[in-house]
Amino acid sequence: PLITLCFALVVPWMWCLPTGLAVSELATSVRSNSGVLMWVNVAFHPVISLMCVLITILITFVGNASYPSLASEYFENLVDLNGWTTAAIKIGVVVLCAGLNISGVEIVGNASVVISMITISPFLIFMVVQLFKGGYSLEALSHVPENIDWPAFLSITSWNYANLENAGAVAEEVANPKTTLFRAMIPLMFTTYVA
Repeated sequence: PLITLCFALVVPWMWCLPTGLAVSELATSVRSNSGVLMWVNVAFHPVISLMCVLITILITFVGNASYPSLASEYFENLVDLNGWTTAAIKIGVVVLCAGLNISGVEIVGNASVVISMITISPFLIFMVVQLFKGGYSLEALSHVPENIDWPAFLSITSWNYANLENAGAVAEEVANPKTTLFRAMIPLMFTTYVA
């Protein structure tokens, strides 16, 4: 855990703060719910803008395809499912997410908070149980494994801190973005310490 804790303390300052400030600046300069796509369109040649759009579509399809599969795999760990049930769960996740997105940005934000709380709650429960069970061992916290898969570790770390740029995708929805976005980025960065 020592290496993970060190990265969790350093990465928000090296990665999240500059990214958050750049997103705040760009979102107030070029207000568009297109976010990164509009910023690239304004700054670069149309060919580069087209490539950015195509890569974004690819990343979106690949990323969004993983969530229904993960949900069905979680259910498969709990109960034995056949092919039709697995397909129904995947379709249900897609329909639920589509319905939330169609409903508007406010309900997506509220649902994100609820899902985040559900996701973080097991870790918080384990942390509290361990605290009252016998505290934390400095020896266990300072353990460094002999073999570390650095490519996987760095990939997961960067993925955990990615997508701050998506805050620019709601620039038109934010009241007074010149002050609101800047004020939101610093506390957002510190939420990584809580999580």
